Amino acid sequence: MLERFAGKRITVLGAGVSGVSLACFARRKGAQVFVTEQKTLSESTKALFFREGISWEEGHSERACACDELLLSSGVSPKAPLVEHALSLNIRVTGELDAVAPFLRGRLVGITGSNGKTTTKEILA
Repeated sequence: MLERFAGKRITVLGAGVSGVSLACFARRKGAQVFVTEQKTLSESTKALFFREGISWEEGHSERACACDELLLSSGVSPKAPLVEHALSLNIRVTGELDAVAPFLRGRLVGITGSNGKTTTKEILA
């Protein structure tokens, strides 16, 4: 399971903070990574992707589905048109947490909800 990104073509949908980190993570695990982002990327993000050997596009094209797996950045709806299109092509679609969880060690605690996440995190720490 830990080698599941090696040699794979991975598309990351979304280039916000978590999407950028997810793309770099997959690249460092040996994947060929392509990022598709609806908005314009910052120059610093473009420079980071260039250094990491990550391809990208601004606006979604069919190239986004030329992959073995589509990884969803946090905040991307599983009902987004590109996600539904990928599923119709039988492309594996994986959320951010499910993509990285197999690489984590120790206990994993998920804190969700609208209120109290920071307080709960501090209590757990």
